Amino acid sequence: IRPEELQKLNAFNHIFVSISGGKTSAYMAIKLKDLHVRGLITPPLTFIFANTSSEHAKTYEFLERVDLKYGLGIKLLEAQINPLKGRGTGFRLCATYSELRRDNSLYESSIRKYGIPNLAFPSCTRELKLHPLRAYARTICPKGVCFAVGIRTDEEKRRSKSAQADKVVYPLLDLFPSDKEDVNSFFEGQEVQLEIAS
Repeated sequence: IRPEELQKLNAFNHIFVSISGGKTSAYMAIKLKDLHVRGLITPPLTFIFANTSSEHAKTYEFLERVDLKYGLGIKLLEAQINPLKGRGTGFRLCATYSELRRDNSLYESSIRKYGIPNLAFPSCTRELKLHPLRAYARTICPKGVCFAVGIRTDEEKRRSKSAQADKVVYPLLDLFPSDKEDVNSFFEGQEVQLEIAS
């Protein structure tokens, strides 16, 4: 753990931890929860999964099992895309994993309004993940928040150039540097496994 990075993190009022449903973000969430329980991270943590409705069935299964085993209390969000031009994306909270849509409908709603996403215009990530997450965060803590994203040291090039302005932090890059081998080693022998080849 890097003390200077811990100090930066503790300067925020609230930390929203984005969980994608894969092993890397689950590893990050588990490590952050442990630091919080130990009193090393002091701001409240909220763990969030923003559903795209297009995840692999095993992803939903893994996510729920991680949530239950580690007591994360993951908030389950879905985008509410307003079809009217000029109207932003909202969100709805699902109470249980069985309520999460798994029929591609959210992805299709995004395409109907914004077109097919691509590298130059990644509207899917923006509308199905970023906007709902930030809209929900504003209802919990309007100011002084950050968003923890699971990018490993072997994925350094994915670090956003606007991370500081967007209040995005990367614990696996800066707080406790971790690579793919670290993540896989952690889950080896665990009863909770993501049953998708990675």
